Amino acid sequence: AFDTFTQQGYRLRDVEGYMTKGGLRYAALWDKGGNGKFVARHGMSGQAYQSRFDQYTSNGYRLTHVDGYWTPKGVRYVAIWEKAGNGAFVARHGMTGSSYQTAFDNYVGQGYALKHVSGYWDGSQIRYAAIWNR
Repeated sequence: AFDTFTQQGYRLRDVEGYMTKGGLRYAALWDKGGNGKFVARHGMSGQAYQSRFDQYTSNGYRLTHVDGYWTPKGVRYVAIWEKAGNGAFVARHGMTGSSYQTAFDNYVGQGYALKHVSGYWDGSQIRYAAIWNR
């Protein structure tokens, strides 16, 4: 679907991973708006996600979406980066409820606005991944 839609000029805006009895599934939202480059990756472990985050942000991409989801192999991430936008942003993943609240209070206090938050199960508790923009 990714290859088909991008070849037709659609841009991936949102994607969520989830498990069913039939296996891993993805739900995605596409639109024909927007110019510029973007990259999306799925099925990343926390370490792989951090590596891609470092790689893409150092090449001028901005994280616009991140979703965590539980699989039998552990937590995985799907993310979208766009080669656009100015201004500072911060992103965190693997946060507990209390560490998410601390990060939220800290970043909002510094003038950031919450852009996106994903709550997900890690096999033992709820975790959060979030993006704040300034």
